[in-house]
This record gives sequence, C-alpha cells and structure tokens, in this order.
Amino acid sequence: MPGLNRWGLVILALSFSLVGCSGLTGLPLGSYMDDANLKAAVSQRLAAEKTFDFAGVKAEVNDRVVYLTGTVASDEQKTRAATVAFTVAGIKGIVNNLQVEKR
Repeated sequence: MPGLNRWGLVILALSFSLVGCSGLTGLPLGSYMDDANLKAAVSQRLAAEKTFDFAGVKAEVNDRVVYLTGTVASDEQKTRAATVAFTVAGIKGIVNNLQVEKR
C-alpha cells in the first residue's frame, strides 16, 4: 500500500499545479492563447479586406472581445472594420474606438 500513497500525492500535486496556472493571470487556462489566436485571425481578415485599406486599424482581443483602435477615412470604413472583425468565429463582441479622419 505505500505505493498507492505516493501516487495519491503525485496526483494531488499535479491537480494543485494545474489550478495554479489559471490563478496567475486571473483567466481560465487557455484563454490567453484563444485571445491571441483571435487577434491574429481578426488582423488577417482586416489585412485581406479588398474593399477598404485598414492599415491604420489595430485590433486587440481580451476575453473574446475585439477592441478596434486607429483611424479610418469614413464612417462606412469604421462600420466595415467592425463587421469584418465580427466575422471571425469565437468573437463575442466588438468595441469600435476607430476615429474617422476626414481629409
């Protein structure tokens, strides 16, 4: 039976170490990677957009919410950037802080 106690301690130690991972950032385990992947996908979609140039748009993702910042040339571009970002699967919201820079 001494071997059973040793395995019990190993399992208990592993359980505490996995729980501790989520406590370091305050986010559930895997959330940071999910946000990073979503950010990459949104940025890629914006770069691939053929209708408008979104070079002045920056996307950040936190807890699956996209935060758009930067400048665009029109209200139509501002709306289109949010629409493009929202087409990425897994996004749960958009905060559109884009500024329209009239020329």
